[in-house]
Amino acid sequence: MMIKRLLSPFDYLWLAIALSLTIHGAFFYLFWPTNHSLRLSNEPEVALINYKNDEPVLEALLLAQWQSAGGGSGQPTNAASVPFSGQALPTPNELVLQALRERLRQAEQEQLQLLMQLESEWQHAQQESAKSQTETLHAAQETTHQNELAQKIHVLKAKIEHHNAQPRIHFDAPTTKASPYAAYIEAWRAKVERLGTEHYPEQAKGQLSDRLQMTVYIDNEGHLLKVDIHQPAHNPLFNVAAQRIIRLAAPFEAFSPEMKAEIDVLAITRSWHFTQGQLSTQLP
Repeated sequence: MMIKRLLSPFDYLWLAIALSLTIHGAFFYLFWPTNHSLRLSNEPEVALINYKNDEPVLEALLLAQWQSAGGGSGQPTNAASVPFSGQALPTPNELVLQALRERLRQAEQEQLQLLMQLESEWQHAQQESAKSQTETLHAAQETTHQNELAQKIHVLKAKIEHHNAQPRIHFDAPTTKASPYAAYIEAWRAKVERLGTEHYPEQAKGQLSDRLQMTVYIDNEGHLLKVDIHQPAHNPLFNVAAQRIIRLAAPFEAFSPEMKAEIDVLAITRSWHFTQGQLSTQLP
């Protein structure tokens, strides 16, 4: 009873602290790790490529002024070039464009096959008609069939001629295959961005920014055919400014002989960024 009276609550607190320190010290002594040889190694491997070659490119990613089949010791995860910034995976616009081209190619092949088949049937019908001229009913039926085939052939030929008469349009899209359009599109970009910065809307300088997506159609003589705004800016001021800038930039250079041999119209789709008094264009 005398001992309990001599110990105050403050004394019990110091005893508890001393006991806690003793237990924690024993724990660290027994379980402290001794293996100091573990090291984290997460150094990235970097490969720099600055060359060109003539090796055929099977899967193109970006538009460039010379061919590059790749290099380094590993598989590339992305690719970039100036002034274009490419992506390793195709964008939704590129997938739609590829699907449309493939559908057009298949439709052309189907039309040509159907034309050959109909012409073959028409020739066969003529031969059969020559053999059966003595049979009036059969001859009348063959004549009707020949007329139907001739009408189908005429319609199909008209469709093919109409398709061939349409202008050959090239839609600018990322690729690493050497392209005759690369230098032309780079000159177009530099001219548009320079004039866009010079003629930036006065009402928006230093305070307003916005973006829009637009396709510009240029014929083989460099004339501006039309402008389509797919994704307008939130502020109509920039939609009007973009159309004014592209008309100030026109006309552009005429196509090179190599380009004229392949296309009649060049369609360039870009995202226009108006930012604090400057205009920049990028791939969508």
